[in-house]
Amino acid sequence: MITIFVRCSDGREGDWAFDTLPRLGEEVVLQQPLGRYKVIKVEHFPRRSDDSEEGKGVGVALRLLQIDPETDPVLGEDS
Repeated sequence: MITIFVRCSDGREGDWAFDTLPRLGEEVVLQQPLGRYKVIKVEHFPRRSDDSEEGKGVGVALRLLQIDPETDPVLGEDS
């Protein structure tokens, strides 16, 4: 699992766990509350980490745009 900082267009932000790193333009589904989003920006930033050499590493942050549930229903829901 990869932990990535996420900032969403609907105001949600925080660390989320993903199986793989989402790519620019890819759609992702976040849970609780359920929502579908499109990756509009991928950012890299320096991050202090106990796991890497010298305590430094690279962090990843995603900016996500919420897909309108009225025009494009969330995966798994009936229309």
